[in-house]
Amino acid sequence: MVGWGRKPEDRQRWVLDPLVGIGPLRFGMDSDEVRAALGGASGGGSQVARDGSFWDSYDDSGLTLLYLPGMLLAGVAVHSEVGPWVSLAGVELMDRVPSEVSADLHRVARGQGVRVGVNRDGDPEIAAWGLSMGAVQAWETSAEGYQVRTDRVITQVLVCGPELADDPYATDLLALWRDIREEPMNAAGWPVTADQDRAGGSGHHWRVWGRCGSV
Repeated sequence: MVGWGRKPEDRQRWVLDPLVGIGPLRFGMDSDEVRAALGGASGGGSQVARDGSFWDSYDDSGLTLLYLPGMLLAGVAVHSEVGPWVSLAGVELMDRVPSEVSADLHRVARGQGVRVGVNRDGDPEIAAWGLSMGAVQAWETSAEGYQVRTDRVITQVLVCGPELADDPYATDLLALWRDIREEPMNAAGWPVTADQDRAGGSGHHWRVWGRCGSV
């Protein structure tokens, strides 16, 4: 993927506006508006579901964009190590130990009277915010320039508009993108503690999250 090894300071900082948008993107934008908001970047590698919804990968930006029929933006998946930093109510959601993010999200949710559930991978999912977390294995660039697996597990996010927020993984679009149509649900994905993370926890890498495309 273009962008591996990108320095943290080179990544954009986006704020999640629940059910409205993330960074410069707003749910309900058409694909032309999305490209303009991303500075004219073009996607590469997409697939259409039976109902006409589709996803489009922006590999260099670390994004996968999910569109409803009519080419209207309904979801944005952000890669943990390449995509923008994403925050919500002052909580950094990206590239962190999962248990720490989970604790922060539960704290904010309690303050707002919002319910925290879990998605099909056992990761925190908050329908009121259109937020579904993911935990993935981190990779890094070796001295020889190769991508190598590390012992760290880090967070990444899927954010959705109102149409997908209640149960995103129950839709044909998410099932096609994640290629989970015949996968069993796993309710044991979180939490991962900081000690477990340093010792080498288990998790899905982005290449599994986006296995339908070239990432």
